[in-house]
Amino acid sequence: MAEENRKFKLIQLPIVARQKLMKMMDNVDLFELSLCSIRMARYVRALRIEAERHNITLTKGQSSVSVHFRKQPGAICERYRNGPLSLNEYYCDYANIEAGTAAVSKHFQYLFNGPLNIVICPSILRNLDEMFSEPELQKCQTMEICGSEATSKALRSIFRNMRIEKKLVVRPRTNQDYVIEQVWWKSKSTG
Repeated sequence: MAEENRKFKLIQLPIVARQKLMKMMDNVDLFELSLCSIRMARYVRALRIEAERHNITLTKGQSSVSVHFRKQPGAICERYRNGPLSLNEYYCDYANIEAGTAAVSKHFQYLFNGPLNIVICPSILRNLDEMFSEPELQKCQTMEICGSEATSKALRSIFRNMRIEKKLVVRPRTNQDYVIEQVWWKSKSTG
């Protein structure tokens, strides 16, 4: 076998050696490794790397899912629409942006545990039920709803199973007939 054809077989290393080697890698490289196979994703998850935060932004001007880390500057980001890309960003295209957002966020959260923050404009999205049916998206640290007036149906799709831990901001006017029960219940139990 020619010298240049030899390959380094990461998965054949003993567990401790493999983990030490993988812990020396950048988080972006670990993310890329996780895309190779389910086994590699499990190996990356086993490192228990904590994310400072996960962000989902679905607004008229920006659609992205990102994960930010304490120890390394920068973030890993998946974008859904055309726009300027920088280092550590990947572009992907989903016909159903809600399903794509859920899939990418679910993978990031599987690999790198951390709190979730959501900024969403419900008026530009078609299938909020599908997105918020994913267990990984049913609990967040903060949520901001922006854009034009949110319909009762959109709010119901968002808040049906949602648990917000720290902060909820609703910028647009909402239908007065819709009550965000989680907020009422939380304020009643803490007040």
